[in-house]
Amino acid sequence: MAILEVVLGMMFIYMILSLLGTTVNELISSWRGWRGFYLEEGIKRLLKFDNDPEVFKKFTDNEFYKQLMQHKAPLRVSRAPEWMTSKNFVSILVNTLKKNEATVAKVDDLIEGLPKGNKLRDVLEQFKSDGHDEIESFKARLEGWYEDVIAHTG
Repeated sequence: MAILEVVLGMMFIYMILSLLGTTVNELISSWRGWRGFYLEEGIKRLLKFDNDPEVFKKFTDNEFYKQLMQHKAPLRVSRAPEWMTSKNFVSILVNTLKKNEATVAKVDDLIEGLPKGNKLRDVLEQFKSDGHDEIESFKARLEGWYEDVIAHTG
């Protein structure tokens, strides 16, 4: 019976210490903005920042994106949102890629604004050639793409 009490006591202490460690980690992560930093890095990878930083800049200048940003805090590494749903990502991306205030009726309305040889354009054209040439199907494919890449970021 004494061994059972010792084992239960050790399990309880381990549980308390792991919860304490997790809580401290979450507090520091939230305060420093690490989730936002890694989300922003994932979005940069999606939008091929190294190939064309203008698309990323236009994406982050979107008013909807700005509303999702975190408050300023001392020593925060990023004010980027900690999380963004795939629907929100697609909404901002479509708004970023469309020309002026034009309505997006077909997939080509999004792709034609990107210069030839742009890596993001190559990815979007691949999605279109995979059979996602209707706008709603294309948006659904963009959502899946976002979820696939962001799930493996960080």
